[in-house]
Amino acid sequence: MNKEITRNPSIDILKFIAVLLITHSHMELLYGKYGAICTGGSIGDSLFFFISGFTLFLGRDARFDNWYKRRINRIYPTVFAWALMSCVVFHSQSNFLETILYGGGRFVTCIMIAYIPLFFIKKYLINNLNAVMMLMLAVVFVVFFRFCDNKSGMYASDNMMWPLYCFSMMLFGAIIGLKSQQHPIDTSNYKLLREFAKMICCLVLFYAIFIYSLKPGFCQISIIALLPLYGVIYYLYRICNSPSIIAIYHKPFVRNLFFWGGSLCLEVYLVQPNLYTDRFNYLFPLNVLGTWIVIFAVAYTLKFFSNFFSQTFKDMDYDWKKMITIK
Repeated sequence: MNKEITRNPSIDILKFIAVLLITHSHMELLYGKYGAICTGGSIGDSLFFFISGFTLFLGRDARFDNWYKRRINRIYPTVFAWALMSCVVFHSQSNFLETILYGGGRFVTCIMIAYIPLFFIKKYLINNLNAVMMLMLAVVFVVFFRFCDNKSGMYASDNMMWPLYCFSMMLFGAIIGLKSQQHPIDTSNYKLLREFAKMICCLVLFYAIFIYSLKPGFCQISIIALLPLYGVIYYLYRICNSPSIIAIYHKPFVRNLFFWGGSLCLEVYLVQPNLYTDRFNYLFPLNVLGTWIVIFAVAYTLKFFSNFFSQTFKDMDYDWKKMITIK
């Protein structure tokens, strides 16, 4: 992922939104009787994989072994640092080997596996991405109706369908990323409210289908919600490209907030399950705010240790400034 893509304002904003949605969806314990509002995880996951595909296909080409090595170098120093930190600080019941093998969760494992076919799609099928996307959607539908029973939905991360729909989101991100490079969004007549209204319509439709699919016997219609979910992601991307949103982004504090928060996406994902407790629920909603602060503080600490771990195993002097810098 090169620097230009990393500092794409809309991508920075979307990464930050993904971090907020994914983390918030896991906070039921902190909300007590209001735990039902802890939703948005499917949208957050989709955003993350959309962003991965978007940036991946705009990155430089390389031989597969060197290209995949860079992916490992971006993710696994953090995973190794977390394996040590979780055992020593949080007394994790997961053993060190398990944490390394599974990347701290299915999220990391899924994306590391997805990188492999994506490399070859980019190398050999980049001019046929729409056809690849259609084929992937056909695979998702066939697998869903062939192998999922009436108790299985589409969007839980412990479901066999989750990696498939996430991979389709990466392809979707790749298509939008390449199109944005070839034909940048025309902002001369941009109507933010119009894009926002389209996003809300897709969001309402997604949740309407999703909630209805929770009724006994209606689980299989959950796959239809995938279509408005693509709409939610696409219009969020367009909203984040609007001139007014970009203007707000370029204010120094806001830019640093979005970039800092989004850049800790992996670290936040790894640390947050260990930091939820209902001991302070009597302070609600201050307990939620305090937990957010703690999550980002621990995530930054993990970022520091992963940078230290990475530099330790490279033939270079320690660069302490880079070690404390988020990039």
